[in-house]
Amino acid sequence: MGVPVCRGELHAGVRRRTAVSGVGSGWESGVSVRPEDVPKLRELLVGDWSEGGVLAEIAPILNVSGDVNEYFADEERFWAEKADLWFVGEEMCALLEHARTELPPTTLTSGLVTHDGSYRSAGLVVFADPIFGMSAKPDEPPIPVGAMTWHPAEYSGWNAGRGRMGLSILLYFVEPGEKRLLPLGRVSWLEGEDTDALLGGLSELQEASMAEDRRTLAAMLLLASQPGVAEVGEKLPPRQQRREAERKGRKLSPVRVIRLRAAVERERSGRGDGSGSGDGDGEGGRKREYHQRWVVTGHWRQQAYGKGWTLRRPRWIAPYVKGPKEAPMDTRPTVKAWVK
Repeated sequence: MGVPVCRGELHAGVRRRTAVSGVGSGWESGVSVRPEDVPKLRELLVGDWSEGGVLAEIAPILNVSGDVNEYFADEERFWAEKADLWFVGEEMCALLEHARTELPPTTLTSGLVTHDGSYRSAGLVVFADPIFGMSAKPDEPPIPVGAMTWHPAEYSGWNAGRGRMGLSILLYFVEPGEKRLLPLGRVSWLEGEDTDALLGGLSELQEASMAEDRRTLAAMLLLASQPGVAEVGEKLPPRQQRREAERKGRKLSPVRVIRLRAAVERERSGRGDGSGSGDGDGEGGRKREYHQRWVVTGHWRQQAYGKGWTLRRPRWIAPYVKGPKEAPMDTRPTVKAWVK
């Protein structure tokens, strides 16, 4: 593969080519998407990456390394057909946009993507509300990312070495008129590399934009894997879509719908968790006494796992109330000051 194309760098090319092809060229972000729309978006995406489709025509813009155009388009079509379908609800989008900025550097492992220790799976996620991210071009406003795809890829460019596995991530804008996906950029994530790893040969803004995209995907996968944070359900495609797919000899998979759990305030009890009247040691080894309750904001914690507990996986700790249950709540606003 070649040097990836970052968000913002595709605007002119995609808008020009898709407008000519009749797909539309608006970049407004106020498009309403529902879980039942995801299978149809996938069907349109497969068609657009197929021979003669609008995305197959603009593949050279994404595939800047000079690889054979038809191979790149065929690869995207192949993995789009096999992708697991995801939909992220509105409240979960708000949490995701916040949590990704707090996410510590996270290493790409097969366990992050799948449970069977392989890179065989691919995914298409559509966001109920767009996730805004920085443009890779200077002085451009944030770009609304309405969907992402990811699939396994073998890399041999830059500092990757030969035969190194990783993920190819494409970001999409949801075109409001026809509700179809238009590509915004392509991001590479190499196995064993952190979300914030530098690829080299790119500007500081390009590197930051790509790291932000990796953080978005990593945070979504991590949050979705935590039952205490996310509720993951399934929704079947509409019956008409299922029948159309059956006539074509295909079976539509259900959509995984990720929603935020309703409870955001959590009371903790028991020794050692800080929810009692005291916590930790004060002066002279005395137990510290608390006389108020307060909200501990959501944050990531590195959780040990794996053989010998030598590996670390970020785990989101939801907001909770700390302090004695009978004590009054401290409602004073928090002021953060940066003093030299």
